[in-house]
Amino acid sequence: MGNAMKRNIRATGVRALLAATVLVAGMCVGTATAAAAALAPFDSHLTRAPYLTDLVGRHVSVNFATDQSATSGSVTYAAVAGDGSCTPATKVTATRRTVKVGTVSQYQWTADLNLPASGTYCYRAYLATTDLLAGNASPRFTTQVPVGSDESFSFDVTGDWGQVDSSGANPRIRSTFLCGAGLPITTIVLPSAMLPADPAGSGRHWRTCS
Repeated sequence: MGNAMKRNIRATGVRALLAATVLVAGMCVGTATAAAAALAPFDSHLTRAPYLTDLVGRHVSVNFATDQSATSGSVTYAAVAGDGSCTPATKVTATRRTVKVGTVSQYQWTADLNLPASGTYCYRAYLATTDLLAGNASPRFTTQVPVGSDESFSFDVTGDWGQVDSSGANPRIRSTFLCGAGLPITTIVLPSAMLPADPAGSGRHWRTCS
């Protein structure tokens, strides 16, 4: 199997696989142009950038980590308007647990969002009143495509992130989020042994774009 191939897929064809697999959306945004844009510095209290899990139906969990300078966290979200604008205003309190990175204690936060309708949303993460994304645009995600829908979408299957170069960069990560410009991207994480070897020799990675 090649490293990448293109095909049109229907939601009914992969529903069982998606339901049985951990879903991770990361900090993907809705278009390839936005995904490729350089990020501004995050707030210094943020130790792990926000990422999404459990994107099923109209539910999604927003996860992030911070230092322990405050004991309350939250996420705000909003639906993307028809003109493309989005101002997160609905607030959801995040729960925290203590984790250690090396010898440093941090808070790992999770906010469960139960969305009012299907569609595309934006969100921001906060530690107390501090906007952790600082000058960065609000990340966007799209809810799960309903079963039986004819809408095209893209997904990525990966077992690891592959090797990195001397600067710590992995171009395959960037290409993953540029896959399927303008379409929602779902990442399915599987054990590496379940995936075919990457012919380029940098990990096991299978990308499928609609």
